Amino acid sequence: MEQFIKIENINKSYKSTQILKNISFGFEKGKIYGFVGPNGAGKTTTIKILSGLTKADSGLILYQNQKVASLYEALKGKLGALVNAPSFYGDLSAKENMQIICKLKEINEIEIDEILKAVGLEGVGKKKCRKFSLGMKQRLGIAEALVGNPQLLILDEPVNGLDPQGMYEIRELIENLREKQNTTIMISSHLLSELEMICDELIVIDKGQIKFCGDLNRLKSVTGSEKLEECYFKILKSGGEYDKVRME
Repeated sequence: MEQFIKIENINKSYKSTQILKNISFGFEKGKIYGFVGPNGAGKTTTIKILSGLTKADSGLILYQNQKVASLYEALKGKLGALVNAPSFYGDLSAKENMQIICKLKEINEIEIDEILKAVGLEGVGKKKCRKFSLGMKQRLGIAEALVGNPQLLILDEPVNGLDPQGMYEIRELIENLREKQNTTIMISSHLLSELEMICDELIVIDKGQIKFCGDLNRLKSVTGSEKLEECYFKILKSGGEYDKVRME
């Protein structure tokens, strides 16, 4: 299947420090991608470039094989992102926060109740968000990212602070989005066991460079390991052995 979004040879530096070094990868419609790497590897910077929160110093972003300045604009607003910790107004309810997002995106508020139900927040009523638990705040962040039925959904640590039941529910939600709406989803997480259960492909980044990009079976084949955790550490310790291993 053809990739409808590609980033090619992206570079990014902050002051004198190069954060991203000629990274390239792409997305196929309806697939779930895990995005992993050590702290400081360049994951958050990559996500910010994809979601339009910062600009690359050089390189290309392609949408349907056409160069674009902003992926968000190319997707006509149908890009949802949860980057770092969720952001919302603490003195407002979940629904009131969602109404603000709908107004900003110029989207009908009719879908709010359905989204809140999907993330398990349908019963919170008028409770102020500042009184939410960490898990509830994380669910609201995902709900805000879902406004507008995005084609590409980027989630940074989406199950952070959730108990096993909460993790299971978010995993179900993500799978339903892919199956029912053909949403392409990128998940950045340190929880390799969660990614192994849900992802089709894995992108490994370390020291600002892509070390592997391909499906999980391919990863296990090239590393000779069955467990994703073992595969991951072999990639990091390989010294570049797997850098050129990509799915065609």
